[in-house]
Amino acid sequence: MHRRLPEEFASAVRDGLVDDGVDLPSGALRVDRAGFDEVGSSAWVFGQAAKVLRRGLVAMLGDVGVESEVRRLMASW
Repeated sequence: MHRRLPEEFASAVRDGLVDDGVDLPSGALRVDRAGFDEVGSSAWVFGQAAKVLRRGLVAMLGDVGVESEVRRLMASW
């Protein structure tokens, strides 16, 4: 059974993936797993998770340490 993320969360994920001003190479990125609770989840958390994913992908593509990049992002929260 597939359930789509509520628009509020999906928008936050999209915004988090395009943030940073660093372009990802062209292609398709499909996030096909997501868990959420209508009451206990927040758009902010989904956006931050997407930013972590994006930062990790950019680091991997640039042959930079993923952990250090993710830690730097998390320190800004």
